[in-house]
Amino acid sequence: MNRPVIELTCKVQAYSAIKNFVWDDCVDWAYEMMQLGYDTPSLLLLASTAKPTGYFETQNSLRLALKELGLCEKVGEEAIISYSSFYVKRIFSKKGIKESLAPLSELYHATEYGGLIVDFFVLHNAWEDLDFGAEYQWYWEGATRENISHIVVEEAGKWLHQYKKQLSVK
Repeated sequence: MNRPVIELTCKVQAYSAIKNFVWDDCVDWAYEMMQLGYDTPSLLLLASTAKPTGYFETQNSLRLALKELGLCEKVGEEAIISYSSFYVKRIFSKKGIKESLAPLSELYHATEYGGLIVDFFVLHNAWEDLDFGAEYQWYWEGATRENISHIVVEEAGKWLHQYKKQLSVK
């Protein structure tokens, strides 16, 4: 695939590995891909699906759309890295830093590959303690109310560097 794809691609490619996958993301993804000029029958069907939607209305069209676009469905560790990268990239670009930690924390609990994102789970807990008025938190050494967002962004950069080979869209 030589043309660009949207950021949601990394999430939808991992749909089968995510227990609480948000199927409405598929509709948004298909619509935005069509705006980039992609045009396949399954992509059109997905883009025209009414929200809210669910597994039964969406899964088959998504699977076919990925195939028609030459994109693979990601599984296992590769899926968790792909899905997580959506939120980690948001953190690194300083878009919704704190809000992006919550889905990573939930994913940590929901997968056997939680070790790939354990730092974000720990940072989420540290931030929550600080938000609830704790003077100190015991999750991340040196994290305070004043520097927690900086630490999270820094860790996001390290994570993206560590997994950069696995983050290519294919």
